[in-house]
Amino acid sequence: MPEPPRPNLLGLLAETTAIQAVGTMAVLVVPTIAPKIADALGVPAGRVGFQISLLYLAAMFGSLSAGTSVARLGPCRTGQVAMLLTAAGCMLAAAGNLATLLLGSLVIGAAYGVINPASSDLLMRHVPAGRRNLFFSIKQTGVPLGGTIIGLVGPATALYLGWSAPLWIIAATAVALACASQPHRASWDAHRDISVKLSGLSLAGFRTLAKNPALFWLASASFCFAAIQLCLLAFLVVLLVEELGFDLVAAGAILAAVQVVGALGRIVWGIVADRARNGLAVLLGLALLMAAASAAVIGLSPAWPKILVVAVFQLLGVSAVGWNSVARRFGRRLERRFPFRDRPAEPAAGDRIDDRRRDVRDLHGGRRRPAGVLGPACRAGELCLELCAARRLCARCRRADPGGPGARGALTVILRV
Repeated sequence: MPEPPRPNLLGLLAETTAIQAVGTMAVLVVPTIAPKIADALGVPAGRVGFQISLLYLAAMFGSLSAGTSVARLGPCRTGQVAMLLTAAGCMLAAAGNLATLLLGSLVIGAAYGVINPASSDLLMRHVPAGRRNLFFSIKQTGVPLGGTIIGLVGPATALYLGWSAPLWIIAATAVALACASQPHRASWDAHRDISVKLSGLSLAGFRTLAKNPALFWLASASFCFAAIQLCLLAFLVVLLVEELGFDLVAAGAILAAVQVVGALGRIVWGIVADRARNGLAVLLGLALLMAAASAAVIGLSPAWPKILVVAVFQLLGVSAVGWNSVARRFGRRLERRFPFRDRPAEPAAGDRIDDRRRDVRDLHGGRRRPAGVLGPACRAGELCLELCAARRLCARCRRADPGGPGARGALTVILRV
């Protein structure tokens, strides 16, 4: 039997990166233009906390069901379905009332939950091992790329064309991406197994946490890091506009800058972790940096010079958005202990467990004024939890797995963003 043709790696990389970027744009578009939506719908802008919490709740369940979807349908078809669901969610959100906005957020979240498992499966199966780290790193730039684009384009588009215009543009882009990948579907999904049943949620990731105390504490630290990251990205524009006197376009530009420095931070912290040969120590240092920047946010007021306000959020961005890259060095160890082909459902089950749960607890935050909504990222209790979790994970990992690949290697499964 002749071997199937090798896929076009450049096209594969472009498609997975673009899907990652569009998915991120769909997630962040409402928080980015929240003040404009609030004026149109007659609700407080701080209620964006409800929207982002519902979105990530749906994304959690989407990621838990992605393993069987990728195995049965293939990663390319799963990505196409995700893009079509993203388009449908954006159109629902643009319908002009609060109920459809929340329903659309649930649909967008469900789609976002399967994007990373599907694209990761594509790259793992089709990219040669010697180029895999590079391809994964480029693919992951789709997250800050999407955030940067929506930060720069979303507010201006909402001001000049109406608040629903960015949602319609994202919907059209998502449909175009789904259609663009169709010619490659046969080769990209050649390995799919139609005998696999779409059995719903996979709890393998939770079972892994329950069996491994060291991994549990790594997940606890990831929960704290991810909570600060999401609070920053979700509520930054609302805080800048309603509390600190920035206009919507300037606030969007600051959000874009936060994404850029976060992307640069991923590179820098990854290099630091490699040079230091101690990723856990780097994570602890990032926890301290996040704590200091978050504490500074508490004291922000309109009297502060705007350049200092921007500097505080850039410092928070380089740490709270840039910490993820340190996890990838552990992922390489995970591959040596758990070969990819022996665990096809694991990336989907564990990929974003904490990432999807992290903001559900903040549903009540939408009732507060914007500074209060950002509070979960600033409160002393949150910071103490973050630092304690980071310190305990260092101690437990050293006791449970001194110097070996073991549980530390599983960090990528939980922290991949």
